[in-house]
Amino acid sequence: MQFNANRMLSTLLAALFAVTAVVTVTTPAHAQTVLTVTGPAAAKQGATVNLTISLSGNTATTPAGLQWTLVPPVGTTAQSVAATTAVTGAGKVVACGATNLLCLIYGPNQNIIPNGPIATITARLPANAAPGVTAFTLTGLIAGDKSGQPTAVSSGPAYNLTVLSISDINGDGTVNSADIAAMANQVTAGTCTDDQNGDSQCNLLDVLIVVLRSLGL
Repeated sequence: MQFNANRMLSTLLAALFAVTAVVTVTTPAHAQTVLTVTGPAAAKQGATVNLTISLSGNTATTPAGLQWTLVPPVGTTAQSVAATTAVTGAGKVVACGATNLLCLIYGPNQNIIPNGPIATITARLPANAAPGVTAFTLTGLIAGDKSGQPTAVSSGPAYNLTVLSISDINGDGTVNSADIAAMANQVTAGTCTDDQNGDSQCNLLDVLIVVLRSLGL
């Protein structure tokens, strides 16, 4: 009987350890704070794009303050930066450098920065940006809790923007006869939305420029 009791006890202990092991493996760890930048899928050379900085993560690790640097494509300039209403509602402000796009969000330490969009940045692409895919990334991330201690933070994947030629009037990724016709229509209709040479008007010269670009010139 003693042998059977010992065997039964051993079986129960083994089962208990197995359950404990399963629980240990499957219990999710607290997700750290993740900062991401997003925007439109495509934009033309020289266009203004609206970027959104967003925060996600477990509320147990949500910070009271943040710092990041947005690294845009070469030649891209920031036009404006603003905190979202959720951030201003928490008493926070956003401040960014005029040239380096190093940004801070700070305010009353007792209020955390909520998950979701936290800031919007309006940026202008250079007029001579090379058509194709270009990336915006976040670097230099620092997060702090209400006691001024650092908390874990990481950046999400880079935001990839497809830059289209300014002569790609219909935005289909190629410059061809359809774009020539669309440019001509803007001239005859008096609706100038794709000024090709920067003279603030659309006329025959703009049509001729699109013709040249359709030929790869």
